[in-house]
Amino acid sequence: MTRPTLQSLCRALAEADPEGLVALGAPDDEYLPEAEALLGLEHLDADVVRGVFQGFFGPVATTHPDRFWELLAARCEASQID
Repeated sequence: MTRPTLQSLCRALAEADPEGLVALGAPDDEYLPEAEALLGLEHLDADVVRGVFQGFFGPVATTHPDRFWELLAARCEASQID
């Protein structure tokens, strides 16, 4: 299995924009710390991705529905070098 790259994870997180920061004008690498935290993990499921965001942003990060986190986790797992 090909592992996601840091760049592909940043892109996936920026496109999903869980905290709405990119939509407010933040740079596309706004979620670099979160991407770095996710990069070394063995498995990226909804609970893992939500947990990383909760660690950085607190409980507010978990207000998205479960399906949002499931889709984001799948996108992170699938992200590869273009």
